[in-house]
Amino acid sequence: MSRFVVVSGYFPPLIGGTSTVMSGLLGAFDPACFSVVAEHPDSFDGIHNATVPAGIAVHRIGVPAPVRRLPYGLRLTRWLRFALVPKITRCILAQRPERIIALYPSWPFLIAAARAARASGVPLFTYHMDATPDWRELSRPDRYAARYTEQRILRQATQRLVLTEALAADFRERFGLESIVVPHSIEVGEIPAVTAPTAPHRIVHTGVVEALQRASLHRIHRALATAPELAASLTLSTPTAHGDLAEFAGAEIVTLPSAEVRTLQRSAAVLLAVLPFDGPHATLRQTAFPTKVIEYMTSGVPILAHAPADSFFARHAREHGYALLVEEPSETALQAALQRLLTDHTLRQRLTQQAARTVREIYARPQVAAQFAKACGIVGLQFKI
Repeated sequence: MSRFVVVSGYFPPLIGGTSTVMSGLLGAFDPACFSVVAEHPDSFDGIHNATVPAGIAVHRIGVPAPVRRLPYGLRLTRWLRFALVPKITRCILAQRPERIIALYPSWPFLIAAARAARASGVPLFTYHMDATPDWRELSRPDRYAARYTEQRILRQATQRLVLTEALAADFRERFGLESIVVPHSIEVGEIPAVTAPTAPHRIVHTGVVEALQRASLHRIHRALATAPELAASLTLSTPTAHGDLAEFAGAEIVTLPSAEVRTLQRSAAVLLAVLPFDGPHATLRQTAFPTKVIEYMTSGVPILAHAPADSFFARHAREHGYALLVEEPSETALQAALQRLLTDHTLRQRLTQQAARTVREIYARPQVAAQFAKACGIVGLQFKI
């Protein structure tokens, strides 16, 4: 059976966009076709809420567990991971790959994949879930990796895959390199019909709460707290440590397995997707796309998108009409939008119908899996679906 090796620092059960993108995509294929080289799932204290597709061989490599348990283990781990590059390279080569598919982000694993491809002569494909920031914006040691290896690896790749059209445009503008868009995928199934919400209303965000989400979610939290007439409150389903979410006092904060997250999404009155308007991470809005939105599209629940007008996500939502947009950092505007979403059934129906159409046309797993196989030059790959 053919062996295609996926190299990813962040792979299930570790949380994150990379995890959900690749675990879902590889689940579309015969698992005997793939093996995965990935980091130990507890390397960065992740909460494990995703699973590896059954039958896929996963080879774990990481710094020793005692280091990860030290008070400053996280900081040490970020440095010591780079010492693992030779070991990761050997592990990749031991799989006798026909193709090496390396995921960004994760510099040590990306570097090891490039080395293994050069040593073996097999094609290297990179798959980028996020924009690669300017090296000056990164903390050490990733700064050095980006500065000295990024363009070399990108140019070495037989092909570069990216998650969105915005990432493709970024590569073209910054590096003069073309890439192929292979989007997030999901098994669509039956999408529930939209219903009228009943009070008290749960306004739900699912996924990590980090720098990209925090300020805008906090603005929504304040908007709900100062508008009792909405009879609504914020619910965060997140793997982020609850102790790190002190500013969301009064909100419901839970950590749920994937299946229960999907149930929560379908029970919500409104689902939230946000990007930053200002601060040090605001430039990432040009390429960021909240991948949870793809799950939201299958829920039968309307989506509120709170993102700057010039962001890729806002442009994408406008183009496809699957979310109500609030494009200014205003609590008053958020309150007005939520009022509409909670009371206007015609609007709720239009948004959910557009979401269902969008997810079926762009993100349905069989067609994305076929795009992935074609982009990687893989012929004769066995599909499960």
